[in-house]
Amino acid sequence: FLSSLILYNLFNFNHSKCSNSLLLDQLLVLYLGSIRAEDVLLKAILTKIEAKISKSWITKVRNWEVNEELKNDEYLIVGEPRLITKDKSSLVVSISKNYINNSINHGDKALQIPDSKGSIEENWNKFNTMYCESEVSIDQEYENTVYDPEFFLLLILNNEELVKIDKVEDESGKPKFDVVRLINSGILQYIVANVGNSNKNVGTIVKMLLQGVLQTLETIENFKDANVYKVYISNILFTLRGDTSSIPNIIWYMYSAFANILSNPGHFLYEKTFRYVLSTPQLKSNDIPIYTLIVLAIDAQSEEESYYKQVPWLIEHLTKALHDTSDLNLIKNKGVIEWVMNLMNSPFISIRIKTLIFKFIERIEAIDQGSDLIITRFGMLSNLEQQSQNYPDKDSLLDSQIKLNLDQLMVRMGISVGSSKRILHWTENDLPNAIKRVCTRSD
Repeated sequence: FLSSLILYNLFNFNHSKCSNSLLLDQLLVLYLGSIRAEDVLLKAILTKIEAKISKSWITKVRNWEVNEELKNDEYLIVGEPRLITKDKSSLVVSISKNYINNSINHGDKALQIPDSKGSIEENWNKFNTMYCESEVSIDQEYENTVYDPEFFLLLILNNEELVKIDKVEDESGKPKFDVVRLINSGILQYIVANVGNSNKNVGTIVKMLLQGVLQTLETIENFKDANVYKVYISNILFTLRGDTSSIPNIIWYMYSAFANILSNPGHFLYEKTFRYVLSTPQLKSNDIPIYTLIVLAIDAQSEEESYYKQVPWLIEHLTKALHDTSDLNLIKNKGVIEWVMNLMNSPFISIRIKTLIFKFIERIEAIDQGSDLIITRFGMLSNLEQQSQNYPDKDSLLDSQIKLNLDQLMVRMGISVGSSKRILHWTENDLPNAIKRVCTRSD
């Protein structure tokens, strides 16, 4: 970060004289296209250079690569190539499917570069605050890289492997998208997940991309799922014609997950997803896609087996989709938290589902007012305390793991709302004692 900050300040002393193709090439190989603080600063420099020299680095790209998703053990051996690498006079751009998945699950979080109009000390404090925000809200590990939405979406538009221009007589050309590749790489899901992005530029690019995909689907051949994807994209664009400011990002995230399911008839959620897309021409701010169809399932014995695959999928995706208070308010109003708590108290659920429930509660605790909500509205303290009594076997590895998870949830509550007068009054000052009872029982 400090290296990027030094470059940023030196460049801005006289950005007109510093803006040249040589500096652009040198900075490109350092840029990773992420939302980390150092990349945000480099992106600002690159943007100013391109605006000054009126020339895009995209023209130098010789090859575009979309790398397949790597598992943990494969990642340690092979690793991920850098976003941009230089080869004599040309560039190679490597897009990572791992990073696309990271970006889909990350949510709408972005850093803003502070102005530099104050004194040296004031400016240092501003940039130091920016760095601290980056450290807290963004995973700094290279393998957990999250792409910058604006940069990545523009990268897609300029990727000749994904978007080709068909020359038509009397017309400048029409973009033709490689829809199958967009789906298989997870890029279409990424595009849909960013429909509700708070950055207006991102929203504009997303809409442009979706319109281009829909136009391609109108003329595409040898793609058996073209019709359902036309309906899928049309539903989004029809929703965007109205006011979407009240639609929480959790809805766009859940709807984006359909992008990969609709091309796979063997998926256990294919039928429900297909039915939902065809019956919902417009997304609503109070409707979590497919939630009701899964929770109110089991209308036949034949569906019972798939139900226990659908529940973990739903909890896992709801957990990944939760990022802010608007998401939290929606799951509160839709009864999602009650449903999850009822599941947690069921003696028939698997350890995997119970673990996913703990992650769900942990995500709620990480959101502003989340711990307050589950304590005062849903009696989470007494619920977790009761859970700790259900696993008395200290010699059992599974029991020990669950107790550890319960300890972590209780301690997080203590950290987040332990000093809240409202919570202390609500619990009659019993919060510290409740944490001690659960943690002591685990010893």
